[in-house]
Amino acid sequence: MKYGYLWWIIDADNKIYAAIGDSGNVIYIDAKDEIVVAIASTFKPAVHDRIIFIQHNILPYLC
Repeated sequence: MKYGYLWWIIDADNKIYAAIGDSGNVIYIDAKDEIVVAIASTFKPAVHDRIIFIQHNILPYLC
């Protein structure tokens, strides 16, 4: 993953990006499939597991 200004490039080929906040807030953008998922949460130190959660538990119901 590449990073800049709290935005991460999750998958450049498939145009998937995420804004990942310090406390576990995430905005996941799949520009190719026109899907946006937002998660608001309390503090969580290992926040990158939110991307795995979104990809494995939320996106299958949207695609």
